[in-house]
Amino acid sequence: MKLLKYDIAIVGGGPAGLSAAYSASKHGANVILFEKDPSFGHNVRTSGVTWIEEIEKFDITREYYNPIKNFSFVSPTNEIMISGSFNSACVLDVRRTYQYLASRAASEGSSLLVKSQVIDVQKNPQRHSSILKVNSPGGPLDVEATLVIDASGFTSFVSRKLGYVESWKRYGIGAEYECYCDSVDSETLCLMVGQAYSEAGYAWVFPLSKNRLRIGVGIGKPNSSVDPLNKLNQIMKSRLPPLDKLGKIQPLEFHYGMIPNE
Repeated sequence: MKLLKYDIAIVGGGPAGLSAAYSASKHGANVILFEKDPSFGHNVRTSGVTWIEEIEKFDITREYYNPIKNFSFVSPTNEIMISGSFNSACVLDVRRTYQYLASRAASEGSSLLVKSQVIDVQKNPQRHSSILKVNSPGGPLDVEATLVIDASGFTSFVSRKLGYVESWKRYGIGAEYECYCDSVDSETLCLMVGQAYSEAGYAWVFPLSKNRLRIGVGIGKPNSSVDPLNKLNQIMKSRLPPLDKLGKIQPLEFHYGMIPNE
């Protein structure tokens, strides 16, 4: 099998991996990136909330996000609203944003391989490089790279394989529905706290438009053994505030993800 040689190999096609591919290629590096899913943004594992000032540094424009001006905090016994004078935060259209970042990396010359699973990585001390074995749609590949960037997210595949990290001791698990709703305040983000919403974490309502939002629950592990999806379904069924003000709620997508902590 022919050995393919690159300056940089990136494992993972999320925002970190795609941004690294873009920057490295723009500065003249020969870059290849491997994404295990069939497309970039195929499985949404984040709610996509960030600050507009930061996201615009990546040339991500208004068409890719819903701006947020106000912040609501809800508990079983209280509610606080912080009203802003300008749009400071935003909720990303995650799938479109990932596709945009992929196109930008490709425009600078990055080689992007989807549905490509890195199954092994080994150091080559004599050549100061690493060898990756990859299952791709075109068949198995052997890739040598001077630098390997592990952007595989929670799995940390490369870092684990090389012995740099062990299993995460503390992490969060999030479950989320993206829904149609009759009445959405598109400028207000809501965080919900307390046992009714999450035993070890929080719940959220993140608007995408006047009729679409994300409702989710995050639970810290190992602090709680509760399944976030079960908790989310309970909140939806009980119509806990602020869901009681949303009118009809119809789930259209389900998202699930894990966030490392310690």
